[in-house]
Amino acid sequence: MFNVTRKTRSLFFFLALGVTFYALIRLQPEGYKPPKRSFYIHDVNDGGEFVLHDDNLGIRMFAIVGSAWQSLSHQSVVTLCTQGNLDYMGNLPYLGSRWKGPMSIAIYVPGIDWDLTRIPKPDCRSSKQVLKEILSHRTAKHEEFIANDSYPYNIMRNVARDGVLTSFILMSDVDHVPNENIFDTLEDFIRQERILYGKKRAYVIPQYELNRTKGATIPRDKSELLELKRRNLSGTMYEEFFPQFQHCIKTKLWETINGTNESAEPGLAMQVNFSFSCEMTLVHKATDPYFDERFRGYGCDRFSQVRSFVLYTGFCDNHKPWVV
Repeated sequence: MFNVTRKTRSLFFFLALGVTFYALIRLQPEGYKPPKRSFYIHDVNDGGEFVLHDDNLGIRMFAIVGSAWQSLSHQSVVTLCTQGNLDYMGNLPYLGSRWKGPMSIAIYVPGIDWDLTRIPKPDCRSSKQVLKEILSHRTAKHEEFIANDSYPYNIMRNVARDGVLTSFILMSDVDHVPNENIFDTLEDFIRQERILYGKKRAYVIPQYELNRTKGATIPRDKSELLELKRRNLSGTMYEEFFPQFQHCIKTKLWETINGTNESAEPGLAMQVNFSFSCEMTLVHKATDPYFDERFRGYGCDRFSQVRSFVLYTGFCDNHKPWVV
């Protein structure tokens, strides 16, 4: 994160810039509409079957619904959506401990990992043991396949989104950790600030990263986050590799608002206007445009959705929500 040469940074920038131009060329002005999906609701007590919903992509989909899913969704206004493969399943328990609301999670299981989903059901009270049991069945052939597989980020994001019942979505990556109490903060904010119900508007979540090699631990609140940054143990995401990633979010201004006052009520801090090559973590309406599933590979993959807004205005919170 911190000791990156100018040459490496420039190379990363031009690669990402090229991908962004490609995404812009491919996108249509009215935005992208993914294929309709069919879900089979899977009972964890039986073998389950799967529904082929796209002959070209060859994707089979099933859903496991939590016992409190519908009641919790009907009580809430925002759902956390995320996606990952079997390697990232170990992140889910900790993510769930920080997010107290409904979560819609898409797990990518390529064909070579299919048998791993059919092993005898382990004791799910120990998440580490579950992951260890699943991954212990992998061979060198699995590892080689996964390393060369083109991960369908945007398909997985859209799949997770399809299961949402609330009016708003927070789309985040599975390795991102939100601050404590973020669910309650967003619930209060959305219910109080009707501005997000307006057309083409969204709520921007600042993104940071930590230098874990120097002992940085996940902060509990904004004051701890800023202290880590003062000690050069944290910074805005990709600031050394690709500063344009979050340049439109004005994180330096956000850091000064309300300082470390943890009692500050959530509210609008500033307007954030979308600009070229800026990728954001957003809270937005569940009816807003989907991600472009034609995109493959890494870099600027979230850009396709924000670009679909065409004229886009975001609002940054005055104090509390952030992810690392």
